[in-house]
Amino acid sequence: MTVVPFEPEHLADMTIQLGQPELDCDRLARGIALSATGRCFSVLPGSGGAPLFCGGALECHARYASLWAAFSPDAGPAMLAITRRTRHFLTTLKHTRVDAVVRSDFRAAHRFVHRLGMVAEARLNDYFENGGDAVVYRAAINRTGK
Repeated sequence: MTVVPFEPEHLADMTIQLGQPELDCDRLARGIALSATGRCFSVLPGSGGAPLFCGGALECHARYASLWAAFSPDAGPAMLAITRRTRHFLTTLKHTRVDAVVRSDFRAAHRFVHRLGMVAEARLNDYFENGGDAVVYRAAINRTGK
């Protein structure tokens, strides 16, 4: 497994796991937009091939960032390493607010953000285009923004 800077092509080349229908789009265009608005990284399998994970922080403004992530169905064996790398990534952010929005019915995503040390903050009804609800998680780390 290798951690590399995110390239928009990584998102375009991924097979996305079920549970992330919002990524059923032009993923190259989405990757370009994400890379332009925040810090991102990818996790590649050691043997080469399509990325197992792409993620980062979408900066909303100087004090606030929202995490995003895309997982391959093949990411399972690398989840411990992905989680550790993402936890480390969180410690490098200088924002006073860091959150993540998770589909309310996406259990794997809830487990992931819990493992990152995030806590549920709010439920947003009818948040997604298909009418699905979301849960907002906030990083439990005390940040000064300095």
